[in-house]
Amino acid sequence: MKFFLFLLFSGVYHEWKANATGRSSKTVIEFLEKNYSKEIAADEEKTIKLTLRALMEVVQGKNLEVVILRRNTPLLTLDEEALNRYINEIEKEKAEEAESKKKVKK
Repeated sequence: MKFFLFLLFSGVYHEWKANATGRSSKTVIEFLEKNYSKEIAADEEKTIKLTLRALMEVVQGKNLEVVILRRNTPLLTLDEEALNRYINEIEKEKAEEAESKKKVKK
């Protein structure tokens, strides 16, 4: 199964493998160009995490709402608990990456 990443900031629909529109979209698009891969797109969990990581590049705090669109399936809105779980995982991964970079520099 293949998943596509759509980031909509201003309500404009644009289909592509990974894209963003609206304020700060340039930053998000650059992040997606650097981090998007077919392997990530093939896994829904990884796709959601990539989407959130991209949004967290430009959004302050945890002021996010995520809706998942799938073909022939009703919209799924991530509840606060699921969203917080993803955000906590991402923050932990970022901390681990920063720690490993510190060790490499020493």
